[in-house]
This record gives sequence, structure tokens and C-alpha cells, in this order.
Amino acid sequence: MIDDIALTSDDLIKNLLDNLPTGYTKSQVKTPNGKFTTPKNKKWLRVTFIDGTKNNVEAGGSYKRTSALFVIDSFYPLGLGDQTQLQELKVLGDLYENKEIGNAKCFEATPSILGEDGPWYTCQVTINLYYEGV
Repeated sequence: MIDDIALTSDDLIKNLLDNLPTGYTKSQVKTPNGKFTTPKNKKWLRVTFIDGTKNNVEAGGSYKRTSALFVIDSFYPLGLGDQTQLQELKVLGDLYENKEIGNAKCFEATPSILGEDGPWYTCQVTINLYYEGV
């Protein structure tokens, strides 16, 4: 395994894009530093990879374990209600919770309601994970 943020992030994003919930296309997903046009009056997702603490796993320090968060934000136009959005968060969390994706070992997927943000109602699911390697 390789301790590489770029490979791990790519694997997690690819998993999402290959398993989008019903009603989404890849053009409705904002990826880090990717080209994106915010849809008008249409739901969309944003992904963020947050690297955390890196620790030596063995003496000598060549093998590392890095904790991280993978966050998927869900944006719905205001006024559509939140039940469908919350059901989609469950689907998104199930794509990752207690699964190995590439060299990432994912644990719990925690949904959060963030509320109104301009013309959007925002919720998110945060996946705790770690990846490790040389």
C-alpha cells in the first residue's frame, strides 16, 4: 500500500462517481479544483478530502498511517423539503461506511443538517477513514 493523499482521494471520488444516487449525473458533482457550473434550481453534490494526522506505524518511520475525513455536501434548492435529501445521505454513507476503498479503510459515516445557505438547503455526510503505507 502507498501512503498517498492523491491516490486515496481519487479512489474515494471515483467510488462516488461510479455509484451516484438516483437523479444525479457526474456534471452535478463538484470535485476538488475541478471545472464546475453550479446548477440553477437543481440538486448537486460537493466533495472535500481533509487530510489529518500522520503517524509512524513502525519503528524507523517508513510505514505511515494517516487519518482523514471525506465529506460529501448535498445542496437542494430551498423549499423542496429535506426527507429525500436525508434519504440520499443514507445512500451516500452506505457507499463508504465500514468499507475498504483502494487503500482507504472507512469507518462511520455521519450525516449532518447544516440548513439554509443562500438559495440552498445543505446537508452533509462525513466519512472517517485512514490510509496507510510506505
